[in-house]
Amino acid sequence: NWQVPPYGSLKLNTDGSCIDNACAGGMVVRDHTGMIILAFSSSFDIGNSAEAEAKAMHLGLRLCSERGLSISFMELDSIFLVNCFNDLWNPPWAIEYILRDCKNLIPSHASVSHVFREANGLANRLAAHGHTCQGTFTFERDALPTTCHAAYQADLLGQPQYRPP
Repeated sequence: NWQVPPYGSLKLNTDGSCIDNACAGGMVVRDHTGMIILAFSSSFDIGNSAEAEAKAMHLGLRLCSERGLSISFMELDSIFLVNCFNDLWNPPWAIEYILRDCKNLIPSHASVSHVFREANGLANRLAAHGHTCQGTFTFERDALPTTCHAAYQADLLGQPQYRPP
């Protein structure tokens, strides 16, 4: 399940989605109480799942930087992207430049780690919502799309989230 960050810190969760080569992404930044500081859903151009994950991560970091939000933790459910970002694996050329820019956007003290999908449910729902968007939509506090409310409540209650079959 999703875990709150330590007192006074911010956690960023991102997720990408690719359906029939159409990419979308979602992101949420929350504080130590689980309160949403910023979230987005976005449609991206065509690509694959690694590109969708990388673009969601990049847009999330860019929006945080633009708003002066200093995150301490970033969690993704793509172990591939986490290992590429942390220089454990060589990234494919299609996302190499995105990851390089992400490293310039993330605070030096922040950690980037993998979480299982069950702990990334809200970002997953925001990414799914991105497939219905034209462009990027940001959400603050409790102005989430209705398709995301249950995921947000489950996180606040400490419940894992499972994707329907």
